Amino acid sequence: MDNWHYAVVASIVTILGMSLVSFLKLFKLWKASLSIFFISSIGFCIIGGLGRKSENHGFDGAWGKHGILMEFMNLEIIIVSLGVGAFITLLFFLAIVFSDNK
Repeated sequence: MDNWHYAVVASIVTILGMSLVSFLKLFKLWKASLSIFFISSIGFCIIGGLGRKSENHGFDGAWGKHGILMEFMNLEIIIVSLGVGAFITLLFFLAIVFSDNK
């Protein structure tokens, strides 16, 4: 399976996890926001790490165990995933706050 197939599966699981988090947290706004931030950040870190094809060589060859670990510890992927997580959390938070349901 190509790396992008794993990224698509990880993105679907991330979206489903963010959808279900409000039911699992009994919908306290700060708990839902914090959980959505963590789930989306970790999910998009996995998507970015698996979807990106770089010349990362670990101790046991390209894309071995250590190569994957070094890819996830890449500062660019960490910053982008935290930014995407913050953006998605802000969208969910604003959608909840400005909804007409009372």
